[in-house]
Amino acid sequence: MTQTEIFRRINVMNQLPSLGRIIRVVLKTDGGVVVRPAIIVRTWGDAAKPQTYVNAQVFTDESNDGLPGTLWKTSLTFDPSATLENSWHWPSLA
Repeated sequence: MTQTEIFRRINVMNQLPSLGRIIRVVLKTDGGVVVRPAIIVRTWGDAAKPQTYVNAQVFTDESNDGLPGTLWKTSLTFDPSATLENSWHWPSLA
């Protein structure tokens, strides 16, 4: 891993969720668990971790997912492993 890649990964892990940011959400569909893009519309938490949870508008693959084109998902928690259902994570770096 190059030094540039290391710095980019550190910056991603130190980001805070905020209004309008693009994230990825883990959803359960008719076909199993999938990851879909979303936009954060609200963040909240407690005094120690003020941005623990997010609400997001999720963009699905509609008929292929067996879900409406957009979903309102609330109280999503951060999961960098991208494996927990109803969690979110940052998009991977290109």
